Amino acid sequence: MKTTKQRLSHYRAMAVKYPTSGGWKHWYHKNTFGEPNNARSADGSICSDSIEQYGEEVTFAGRGLDHTGWYADSYQNSLIKPHVTRLRCSKGTLYVPVTHCTDWDGTRHYMQYATLIPKGSNEDEHEQAALDALHIADRCAEIESEESREAFAKDQAEQDILAAREEIHAINKQVLPLIHDAKRQKNLFTGPICEAIKYQIESFLKSRNEQFRTIDNRQSDFWTAVSEH
Repeated sequence: MKTTKQRLSHYRAMAVKYPTSGGWKHWYHKNTFGEPNNARSADGSICSDSIEQYGEEVTFAGRGLDHTGWYADSYQNSLIKPHVTRLRCSKGTLYVPVTHCTDWDGTRHYMQYATLIPKGSNEDEHEQAALDALHIADRCAEIESEESREAFAKDQAEQDILAAREEIHAINKQVLPLIHDAKRQKNLFTGPICEAIKYQIESFLKSRNEQFRTIDNRQSDFWTAVSEH
């Protein structure tokens, strides 16, 4: 864990790097108390800006988990990863489960699941508390990934339905005048021309039916949006 002097040096360095930010006190309050727009979720967790906004990140050097995270989407493009931070307080040390996704900014601190280790506890107790917090963070990351994949599938289903409806509209604009002209001038067309027109109309209608099937599939089961792509 960084000393007070090291943290102050870091805040002053940030103030030099970003001179319009409001000085080193801005970075102190940002790290200690968070920004006002950091929201507390319904489950009690805090949507934060970075892993170390509440405490210092704990490294495990190969101990703990046998994987690096949970997929946040059905195409396996991003991961939600578990972390732990160590936060000192007047009663001892808090080990806080934290999650973050590789595909978007921000983190989530599960303060309601933090483990408090009283002052005077030995190293083994601190290590066990950190490992416990890591496993809690891992479970939280798994739940977040399930929610994220479901939201991703629902969003993809809505996009597919919208695209299908637009395609149906485009097909209607093409096929309806063709059907109207074919009926109106059927006696003027030769056999091959009639067959060609019939083939074209059938192709349009087949494509149109496929779009209706897509809409039905997405409305009955949004998971088809990711399983059929």
